Amino acid sequence: NAPERRPRPVSDKAYVKQSVARLAGFLRDAGFAGAATPAALARPTGRVFEDVATFLVEKLDASWRRDGGARKFDDEFVDLFKRLHYPFPISRTALAAVGTAHTWPPLLAALLWLVDLIEHESAAGDVEEDDAPEDAHVAARLQALGADRVFYEYASDAYALFLAGDDAAGEALNARLEGAFRRRVDDADRDAKVHFSRKAETDDKISRLEAAASQLPAAADQKTAGTKRRDAAELDAAAAEAAFAEADGVLAHNAAAAASAAEDARRAATTVDQLRNQRVQ
Repeated sequence: NAPERRPRPVSDKAYVKQSVARLAGFLRDAGFAGAATPAALARPTGRVFEDVATFLVEKLDASWRRDGGARKFDDEFVDLFKRLHYPFPISRTALAAVGTAHTWPPLLAALLWLVDLIEHESAAGDVEEDDAPEDAHVAARLQALGADRVFYEYASDAYALFLAGDDAAGEALNARLEGAFRRRVDDADRDAKVHFSRKAETDDKISRLEAAASQLPAAADQKTAGTKRRDAAELDAAAAEAAFAEADGVLAHNAAAAASAAEDARRAATTVDQLRNQRVQ
């Protein structure tokens, strides 16, 4: 199997240093009486780790108490995180040597996860009840509050059910949360399908537009050729009109000449008739 990937860079030295500083600051502000300096938490002893973990769990649940020696702390710690559904396994081997460079970063991340739960509980207590959505359905709360807030609420509820020993209610809570996330995944899948369908339609429209655009040069050439033919036809029509006008002028001139010739012929005939009459007399 591939090694498990953590969402936080727990092996990064800079991240570990920041995490130690955050844990030290939280413990100091929360009134922790033990060693809470960054130096003490950089490579804690098993006793310091146990004191810190116990303090954080008691901050999360004031009614929680150790088993009084009936069980080893390692067993209690591992079982507690399983019940809280911490997303990563806690190694009993690591708990036997908490301060080494290899084992401390994952355990530090687990303690900061408890800090996150505590801070969430504190913030949730300051929220007015009216701010919560009327629909208490998990899926609706996911939509309204976000996954992180709902998960922390779930962890708090799961821990309370664990303390009460109500395993059936805990399993029902798990099922509701899992179902809500599944519905959220299904909704995201449907949204993705709609998005891809719309993208395909858009791509098809773009392809048609590109095909039409590729035909524009040929259409422009056809328009230019048509314009030239129209201009040539207009020139031919103008030349024809000029020829017709010239022909009309020639016809008019010839008609005038013919009329003049006819008048001359009439006058000549009149003169001839007069001369004939004079001889007869």
